[in-house]
Amino acid sequence: MEKKIQSIIAEISGKSDFKLDDNLIYVLGFSSKNVMQLILKIEQEFDISIEEDDLDIDNFNNVNSIMELVKKYSSVN
Repeated sequence: MEKKIQSIIAEISGKSDFKLDDNLIYVLGFSSKNVMQLILKIEQEFDISIEEDDLDIDNFNNVNSIMELVKKYSSVN
């Protein structure tokens, strides 16, 4: 899961030299458009549907927070 998420982030950002806890907005310069792309790709890749309540930016700050969110939805499905 970690490698898939890193790959998605690298694809969107064009950067691959980031750490699991690097903030996507501050370190990689993600915009709101990038975050939306990330959400869509995460939903597609892991076959999940993220509920509106979980669309908080804190859930998409870094690879670690995204992994926790995906785990939450993967355990439901």
